[in-house]
Formats: sequence, C-alpha cells, structure tokens
Amino acid sequence: MILVFGASGTCGEAVTRALVKEGAKVRGFVRHEEKAAIASAAGASEIVLGDLRNMESLEKALNGVTEVFYMAPRFVADEAFIGRMVIRMASRAGVQKFVFQSALHSNVRILLHHEFKREVEEALYESDLDFTILQLSRLMHNILPSWTKVLSTSLYSEPFSANAPISDVDYEDVAEAAALALTKPGYGRATFELSCEGMLNRHQRVELMSDILGNPIKSVDISVEEWLAKAGIFDVYEREARTRMFNYYDDFGFKGGNALVLRSILGREPSSYRAFIEKLAQSRPTRNQTD
Repeated sequence: MILVFGASGTCGEAVTRALVKEGAKVRGFVRHEEKAAIASAAGASEIVLGDLRNMESLEKALNGVTEVFYMAPRFVADEAFIGRMVIRMASRAGVQKFVFQSALHSNVRILLHHEFKREVEEALYESDLDFTILQLSRLMHNILPSWTKVLSTSLYSEPFSANAPISDVDYEDVAEAAALALTKPGYGRATFELSCEGMLNRHQRVELMSDILGNPIKSVDISVEEWLAKAGIFDVYEREARTRMFNYYDDFGFKGGNALVLRSILGREPSSYRAFIEKLAQSRPTRNQTD
C-alpha cells in the first residue's frame, strides 16, 4: 500500500494514476471530504481524511503503508515543520520508501519556499528512510489558470521579465518518474533534477502559442502586486514568498533545461513545452493547477 499525500490535487492525482498503472495499491490522503471523489476516480482504493498538522491524522494515514509520496502544501509558513514531522512519523511507522517532491535549485536561499524544501531534504538525509528526492523545474501546468484568458484575449502575462529564461517540466512525466521510484528498485538514496530539454522566455512562449493556436498571442507585463491581487493572495508569508520568487525570475530566470536525468528515468524523451501546449489547445482544462 502506497500513501499519496495531496491525492486530490493536480500533482497527487497524477501520481495516483501513474501508480495504479504500475499495479500499485494507493491510499489517498485528502483534507476535505468533497475532494475524496477525485482521488478515488484517479484509482485510490483507500481514502484517509486528515490534516497534515494533526499527528493522529498522520498516524492513521501511515498505518500499514510501505511507501510514501509526499509533497508539501504550497506556500505555507510552516512547510518545513510539517515536512520534518511527516518524515519522523513515517520512519516511526516503518515506512520503507519515501519519495519527496522538492524544487529545482532548493539551495537558492533567497527563495523562501525553496529554503523550506531544503530543510525537508536535510531531514531525509538525516533519517533512516530510503528516500528519493525529485527536484522539479517550473511546472508547465502553471499556465492553466491563465489559459482561458490567453484564448479569449490573445494576451499572456507574467509578473517578471519577458526575457527571463525558464526551465519547465510536464507533471505527467514527473508522476511517471515518481511511480517508478516507488515501485521499482534502483532509485533510492538519490536526488534527481527533473526538466524537459531547453529553456524558454515569454517571447518564445507566445510565439509558440501563436503558431499552435493559429492566431497571434501577445506578451504583456503585469506587476507583482497586480498579479497577487488578481490571484486573491493576501497571506503575508505567501505574498512575500511569491514576490521573492518573481523578483528572482526577473533578475536571473530559472535556469535548467537539462533533460538527461528525466530522459534516463523515463527511457524516452520528456514532453516538450510545445507538446504540452498542443495537448492543452485540444482540450480546455476544467481545474486549475493546485500544487
């Protein structure tokens, strides 16, 4: 039995599907009862309702499982505390394999959420768990909340420089890599950087979108404050973390774009940004990116 945290979110749902495809049994951990149907539809044979900050919830979820896929709630101030507690309790429960979804360049200290992920990585290094750490480039799925606007207005905006080079990864590829790490030997005690090949700035992205959609898409600048307001983000920590992230992108981009590791794990070429947009253009998303 493999425990998937956040099994009702975009990432956890994809990992659940990938695990079921590998023949694994999945227990989905979800916070709200109304989200349980999503995890069940993805293939989870068991559902546990709980709160990551509640030890009784974690004990119940970890009881009888041998492997764990863990991803933190996004942009929360106690991310490192929660992660360390999950690792401690997983070790106590006799979990054999622990896969942690982290971020590319978790050692960049100016990025608050990366600093917390690095602390969780360190907790795994100090544990007795057989761990696999997946360090992700920026998720291609992050465009989903903006996609309807792209289609209706032919405008694509981001709160950082249009010249910033950004590395990407398709989460379906990440889910497949996570499932392999949880069900096959040979992936333990390792940290893997996951990215598709190459980097794109916003000018190149809108050129690609224009070609696929058959009409010109224009790149538009938006301030960080305006972006935060439109996204309805008012939490002090999340505002600061996202502001630092966007300012870092503005200054340096998010370098990466080496697909060697992901290509080796998958045994094929990782999905490109073009392939992702082509797929997106064929079917409009029904839910926003949640992880």
